[in-house]
Amino acid sequence: MFWGHYTRTCIAVLCVWASLVSIALLADRSGRSRDLPCCLFKGRWLGEGPPSVELVLAHYNQNVTWLDPLMAKLGERAKLTVYSKGPAPPPGAQILPNVGREAHTYLHHLHNRYDSLADVTIFLMASAGKTQDKQKKLVEIQDNWQQALSNGFFCSGLDDNAPEEGYTQDSWKGSTDTGWIQLDPASPRPYGLWFAEYAGGKLPTAWCPTATMAVHRRRVRLRPRSFYGVLLEQLSVGRDLEAAHFLERSWSAMFYQAEAMACAASPFRPRPLLGK
Repeated sequence: MFWGHYTRTCIAVLCVWASLVSIALLADRSGRSRDLPCCLFKGRWLGEGPPSVELVLAHYNQNVTWLDPLMAKLGERAKLTVYSKGPAPPPGAQILPNVGREAHTYLHHLHNRYDSLADVTIFLMASAGKTQDKQKKLVEIQDNWQQALSNGFFCSGLDDNAPEEGYTQDSWKGSTDTGWIQLDPASPRPYGLWFAEYAGGKLPTAWCPTATMAVHRRRVRLRPRSFYGVLLEQLSVGRDLEAAHFLERSWSAMFYQAEAMACAASPFRPRPLLGK
């Protein structure tokens, strides 16, 4: 009698486990549970046909002729969306107010396109080809963006130096600036307090300088649309904001931690975070 009960229990457990695996493997194909965490997909691309990819470009006054070979390499299914805050936007660009720098641009896209994101969105600044360091990151993202299909997120030039909890940024000189600019202070500050209030979870162990990155839509949707709306509102109050620098240090942690929180409740072992 004991062994019969034990056998039935084991069979029941195996059936539950098999059902969970089936849900994970069929989620994208069936149209249900499209936002399951990437750890449930075991690194596979399960969509119908090739994945969709969209390049989002944050533009001010830069020359963007370097985009043509990049788009050719991304393939014919790739879509280009240019958001411009400058005086002479490229043809077809969507015009945004000149606030919040690239952080505001990225948040605008995540918030307004939340329900219609491509499978993978690549985020770039239009200054990507301006310096040797940025050119290196550009090559890295165009060669490795597909990692976001299996890992959910890819950062070009990931910096393993953790942002300090007490970090502040009072002034800044960007590639489009003629001199140092005083930044409007974030609230709260320093960085550790801001991150705790707006992102939550553990402080980043690495960050993504210049925010050259690719993210899967499932990773974005592990946080509600309102999450990006709150940040967008904060980045809409001025042009030169300390909060934009705080957000640059938070992208990778925000997307990885969303995955970790979702996977913690699943019966599967989460994928390693930030290479650890």
